[in-house]
Amino acid sequence: MKLPGSSWPLAAGLGLWLVAGCAQPEPPASPESPSRTAKTARVQSPLRVKAIPAAAPNLRPPADDATAFPGAVGADNLTSVAGPAAHPQAVLAAMNAIRRATTEADRRRAVATFVGQANLSAHNPASVEMLLDALKLAPECDVVMAVQQVLGQSPDTAVPFMAALLYRDATTPTERERLLGVIRHAQTPAAVTMLTGLADGAAGHYTEPLALAAIDTLGVIGTPAAVRDLAGRIETAGAQGQNAQVLVEALSRTVNPAAFDWLAAAARGEGSVNTQVRLAALNALGNYPTTASREALHQIIAREADAALQTAAKSALKRASLELPEDFGKPATP
Repeated sequence: MKLPGSSWPLAAGLGLWLVAGCAQPEPPASPESPSRTAKTARVQSPLRVKAIPAAAPNLRPPADDATAFPGAVGADNLTSVAGPAAHPQAVLAAMNAIRRATTEADRRRAVATFVGQANLSAHNPASVEMLLDALKLAPECDVVMAVQQVLGQSPDTAVPFMAALLYRDATTPTERERLLGVIRHAQTPAAVTMLTGLADGAAGHYTEPLALAAIDTLGVIGTPAAVRDLAGRIETAGAQGQNAQVLVEALSRTVNPAAFDWLAAAARGEGSVNTQVRLAALNALGNYPTTASREALHQIIAREADAALQTAAKSALKRASLELPEDFGKPATP
């Protein structure tokens, strides 16, 4: 597998391969530390380095190919191995730090450190290839989720787009689902154009998994460009007699403050008379527990004649007012 512009195939040029951690049991506890087995029983062994890329002669390989990369001892020393380009050894070290975490706090810290390297990793084709391969092979859910975040949040949107291309060629449901996770983590404003392109490729069939992931993520990003794109798709679907429910749901989940003014105007019917666009905008206003949102909803309720829109506005007002159900907090009836 090659990335565009890369001359380093993962298996041949890099000379790197990953050994699934679950195939390597933890060594037995030593007499000096009887609690080691109990603390690490649920932690998989780290990824291993078979060889060092020929393209990086300044990096010293491990003395033994069965020895974990020496930098993979925790999140605290990742800076020393990351380097300016987040080379593959730093990627392995970051994944190993997650694997070796024995407490929830250590795991969160290791994941945060790993995700914080997304900007660097995206500029190293070898690291991107390794992450994509790890996404396919890693047996641990927390490692997979961290890799999805690193790939999805890359400032270079060609990286999540590569995941979309690989999705089309994936052969197993697990692999496809993991690649979709990358698309769902592409939540930077720069990803809007890439996501709209993926949605366009569905030719209106937005329930197709890849298109649905793109549509949902546009709603999560919620920039003015993203919400305008969703609104346009809702109007087009309505004009063509297509079901726009997934589009309405995506627009309804927007919480980005930058989209508030557009949503308030759309909820009032300004610029669009499409009922579904207005309904989605009203639903989204309920996500903003602000005075401005409550005032806008009060005004709409006071003058709106359409029963469905009235109901949506009242429901949104309750959420924007942080009203809880009357039975909230009561013990469940046996």
